[in-house]
Amino acid sequence: MLFIAMGNAVVFVTDLVGSGGEFSLSSLLYLDRTLILQGEVWRLVTFVLIPPSSALWLLTPLIIYFYYWMGRAIEAEWGQLKLTLYYLTGMAAVIAGSFLFDRSAAGSDLNLSLFLAMATLFPETQIRIYFVIPVKMKWLALLYGGMVVFSVVMSRSLLPLLPLVGYILFFGPQFVRAARRRGRHEKRAVEFKSELRRAKKVKGYLHKCAVCGATDEERPDLEFRYCSLCSGYECYCEGHIRDHEHK
Repeated sequence: MLFIAMGNAVVFVTDLVGSGGEFSLSSLLYLDRTLILQGEVWRLVTFVLIPPSSALWLLTPLIIYFYYWMGRAIEAEWGQLKLTLYYLTGMAAVIAGSFLFDRSAAGSDLNLSLFLAMATLFPETQIRIYFVIPVKMKWLALLYGGMVVFSVVMSRSLLPLLPLVGYILFFGPQFVRAARRRGRHEKRAVEFKSELRRAKKVKGYLHKCAVCGATDEERPDLEFRYCSLCSGYECYCEGHIRDHEHK
C-alpha cells in the first residue's frame, strides 16, 4: 500500500504541474483494452497508480492518505500476503471487466474495495468527514453499497460489481457461515419456545421450586433458577436457590 500511495502521489503532482501545458500522466496509465492490444501492456498494472479524482484538488492528497491508512490497518489484521492477494484479485477482476465490456478503468474503484474490507473488519471505527462530521465505517459502507446497487440498476450492467469480486471471494464464506449460525440459532430458539409451550400445557407451569413448591404460574413475580450442583439441575425460587440442601 505504501508503493501504491506513493505512485498515486507522484501521478497527482505530475498531473497538477503539467495541467498548464495540458500534459496528463494519467492518460498514459489508465486501463484501456484497445491501447493494451496495441502494445501498451504497462497499463495492466499502472492503472492502480491513477489518483482518485476530487472536485477540490486539495482533498486528493487526503484521500490518498486515507487509502494508505486503510491498507495498513487491513495489513496489520491480515498480514501482507493476504492483503496482496486481495488486491491482486480485485485487479484481475477489473482487467477482465475492461476487456469484456471494452471500458477504460482506473484504480479508484479498486481502492474502494479496501474501504469495504476495512468497514467489515472494523465496523465501529469512526472517521471524521471533512475533519468535523463523525461517522462510523459501517454506515459509510452501507452508503457505498447503496451507490453500487444504484449504479448497477442505472447502467443495467454488472460492471460496477467487478471491483468487488475480491471482497465477495474473501468475505463471502464468512457471511455464509454467519447466516448459517444465525439460522441454527433461530431454529433452536423456535424449538425451545415450542417445548416450553408444550410443557406448560401439560403441567400447567414451567418452573416449580423444589423446596416450597411455588410455580411461575402462581407466583409470576418470582424468579426461578436451576442449581448446577444438584443432580438433575433442580429448580428453585429466588428465596431458596442459595438456601437448600443439594440433592
